Amino acid sequence: MSYKKNNILKKLEIEVIIFCKVIDNFGDAGFCYRIAKCFSLFVKNVFIYTNNIELFEQMKFNKTKILSNRVYKNLKFRNYNLCIEDYCSKNKYFVIELFQSKPPDSFLQLLDSNLSSKRIILDHLTTENWADSFQGNNALDPNLLISLPNKNGPSISRKWFAPGFSKKSSGLPKEEWVKANRRQRELLRKFLLSSPETTYHGKLNDIENVFIICKFTYSNIPFIFNAVPKGFNSVAIWNPKKIVMSQREFDVALQSCDFNIVRGEDSFVSAHYASSSNWKVPFVWQPYPQEKSAHSLKLLGWKSQFSNIEIESYWNFTDILLNQEIEGLSYEWQNIVLNWSELKNLMHLNCSKIFGQKSLIESLIRSFIK
Repeated sequence: MSYKKNNILKKLEIEVIIFCKVIDNFGDAGFCYRIAKCFSLFVKNVFIYTNNIELFEQMKFNKTKILSNRVYKNLKFRNYNLCIEDYCSKNKYFVIELFQSKPPDSFLQLLDSNLSSKRIILDHLTTENWADSFQGNNALDPNLLISLPNKNGPSISRKWFAPGFSKKSSGLPKEEWVKANRRQRELLRKFLLSSPETTYHGKLNDIENVFIICKFTYSNIPFIFNAVPKGFNSVAIWNPKKIVMSQREFDVALQSCDFNIVRGEDSFVSAHYASSSNWKVPFVWQPYPQEKSAHSLKLLGWKSQFSNIEIESYWNFTDILLNQEIEGLSYEWQNIVLNWSELKNLMHLNCSKIFGQKSLIESLIRSFIK
């Protein structure tokens, strides 16, 4: 299976500028790097202006030597405030504020006279359907309404978009997702089993008989996976606490595990692709805890995309993990294992549908050339 690019996604003579202030490793920075790589396929240049270039550098180069490094010659990382120095009035800019990372006012003042440019807010990943009706709506910048004379200029007349899972959302970034072949998967499994971040339960024999779990959570939840699906005889838990491989390798790693527990936006999206792949890897999501139980609403919104999964133990497990609890996890896990084949197939079906929808890059490029 591969994602088919739309005819609209062709080389454009524009400069994409993404502003990203990093908070989380594979979340904010990971999602930013992924969309930047996707954009680089279709535009003249892509610039990421960030407060943490070093973090992006860690995600660029492969650590395992299982995959070849891909060079993105037109993708460049720059210090946040250098955007003013780099600005050229002759260029056509597509300015993206990722997760409300606002550009400096002095840059926006320069941009406002460049009527061939556009500015958008790309908000956090949305799971709730209420956001669908706001895609592409005006998000005027009130701070500039007084200081800038041109009320229709690109700095003021920005638009709002958010990536998402529904057909009416702006979609997800897909063009640079890495599809794992059998050999890559086998080598990555060996790498994970030898990692110092991996612990074991049971005897290790043939690597295909070891049930590998990616446990990438916001909190260390110490419970034992006390059962494995039929065909496995031991458990290995890979618990990465920092960036230990490139983003391309991480995509293959999630396809090389047998069950993924993920958290931040980028690992969450990549887990969907791992489920949609030939390896049909099921996963569970632990959203970031937020005030007023906003993370619970996000989980409910995501759950609505998987209404065909009626395995009660799976959703019980998800809810317990959401609340960062321990009690009940092992019990629910035993019941999940009993319904393992059904869970794999149903989740694969849904994720394949999501993967087949329009891409985020396509939606954003359409908004630019409109």
